[in-house]
Amino acid sequence: MSKANDLTKAIVNTLNACGFKAWRNNSTGVYDPIKKVFRSNACQLKGVPDVLAIIPTTGRFLGVEVKIGKDKLSIHQELFMEEANRKGALSLVATDYDQFITALIHGLESDEMYLVDCLLRGYVDKPTTAKRKVA
Repeated sequence: MSKANDLTKAIVNTLNACGFKAWRNNSTGVYDPIKKVFRSNACQLKGVPDVLAIIPTTGRFLGVEVKIGKDKLSIHQELFMEEANRKGALSLVATDYDQFITALIHGLESDEMYLVDCLLRGYVDKPTTAKRKVA
């Protein structure tokens, strides 16, 4: 698995362990073995983050775009994140696990702060560390 896949999995696992409803957004096309190409979905929105979640209690949308190393946001990703944040969602970029937790905690609203303890303890299936489950 790549570092980006490991980080994405750790983020989804941590969010779900802390009561979020989180999933990985698959934005790659479907492979056509006859034409030997990936076919994109014409209805797919451009720039949708890698991880989508619903924040418990408030129901607020959370989008997390995973970027590792020299990987940069596309213009579509920047525009999606800006629009989501403008409309009251929380959309952020994760470059590593600890930075993700910090950015998420800073983006929580006052009635979502009860999640901080769980996030700091974390499911911590983060890359290069031993797994710990939330107590």
